[in-house]
Amino acid sequence: METTYDVKIYKILTYKGARKSTYTVRWMVAGKRWREPFGTVALAEGFRSELITATGKGEAFVIATGLPVSHRSKSAAMLVQVRHRVRGRALGPTRRQQPEEPRQDPDHDHCGPLARQARSVRTGCGAYRPA
Repeated sequence: METTYDVKIYKILTYKGARKSTYTVRWMVAGKRWREPFGTVALAEGFRSELITATGKGEAFVIATGLPVSHRSKSAAMLVQVRHRVRGRALGPTRRQQPEEPRQDPDHDHCGPLARQARSVRTGCGAYRPA
């Protein structure tokens, strides 16, 4: 991992389109130009201020990523998330994959999966209760 202290940070570039505006943070690390677009000016200013803070603290920047060494773990985690989304894999269990909790209410012990399918007589919980 090669690092450098040769960093220049430029002002935010604003593109005003017909539907939305894009705010791009631009910086240069060891002669290579980097840019990161954001949807709001607040996000762009926040990212730019992180870069300025890193240079003020004297942190080295990674030449391969263009980011400060302190951002290495954040950027690596984000890259893994993006790769998982691109490949169509979920990052964790989704709501559909989580098992349903069994009902603990004693008044609704008749609320089973088969009872929910019956439609003739309904109770308050939506289950079939024999008369």
